[in-house]
Amino acid sequence: MQWQRELRTYEEANQTIFSKYSYPNFLSNSGECGFTEFCELVKKANGVPILAHPGYLYERNEDEFVDMLKKMKFCGVEGIECYYPSHSKRVIDACVDFCISNDMRITAGCDCHGEFDKSEGFTIGALDVSLSNLDLKGIV
Repeated sequence: MQWQRELRTYEEANQTIFSKYSYPNFLSNSGECGFTEFCELVKKANGVPILAHPGYLYERNEDEFVDMLKKMKFCGVEGIECYYPSHSKRVIDACVDFCISNDMRITAGCDCHGEFDKSEGFTIGALDVSLSNLDLKGIV
């Protein structure tokens, strides 16, 4: 794998890893998924690859959203951050339905990255989601 060195900061991780996998370029023209390597790395570290806050992808192209989720599952994603402060009810429902239909983890998050990010609405405790709405098998 290409990520053999330690990434020391959040910003370094964003520049090194995450920027390479933004939609729609995660799936090559040949059908190969470059995102697979990242998912394998997460699993190797005993983690569960979760697609974080995909609502912007839904808003960008509602008609292709489920197909995009299928491709991400094929690449190794095992769950979706369905509950997120900027997600509409339609986005949440689409994500939850997909996870239930595909035996994937259902998570929630606020994208709070600490003191350096003080975006309004994105703080710890911003969401009120019951544990009964989540599927955290293998995560906790």
